[in-house]
Amino acid sequence: MSTVHTPTYQRAPSEELRCLLRPGGLLRPLVGVTTRRVNNLELDVHLRPHDEVQVYCGLTRILNVRRNRNGTVSLSAHQGYRDQSCAEAILRRWWADEVNEFSRALDAYLNGVQVARSHTAGEGAVQSMWARVTYPWIPFDREAVLSHGPRGTSIAAEPEQVKRARTELEAIAESQNWSAPRTAGGEVDQLAVDEEGSLVIAEL
Repeated sequence: MSTVHTPTYQRAPSEELRCLLRPGGLLRPLVGVTTRRVNNLELDVHLRPHDEVQVYCGLTRILNVRRNRNGTVSLSAHQGYRDQSCAEAILRRWWADEVNEFSRALDAYLNGVQVARSHTAGEGAVQSMWARVTYPWIPFDREAVLSHGPRGTSIAAEPEQVKRARTELEAIAESQNWSAPRTAGGEVDQLAVDEEGSLVIAEL
């Protein structure tokens, strides 16, 4: 007899991470990152499972922040960003009382990091703009992945509502002689919520 698992979506930060993000906390500067630009593109910040925070520039993640069990915070990035000189000061383990040093290191990193145009043009630019939509819905996650069952298991198929919407879209595409998007993978480009609390899935 097979076990049916209910899909889960875990993004809520722990109380410890919330403390770090509050005024005076080590990670408070991350709250203001969305007003910054890299390669003339506004950044966006997302909460992830297991007390991780990720900073995106277009299609690429330029910073990954993880709260450790001992109260420290570790910052990492893809090798393409690690190898840049501006990353030397920021990509390390931080203690909660290093507030000023962290703020300066983050500022220097964002001022200096170089991101390839392939990440910031086309869909990357659209992702950045859509992250700032406030009506008729508000996006709150990108590349969202539902999980079910054991930790780390991704949902295997699209929800029924998405399948129905895709069928309708394909019918419209055929009648208008244009190509519908390919079947989505395990990630949702944008996950949003409208003023009535309904979820909105956007495939860009």
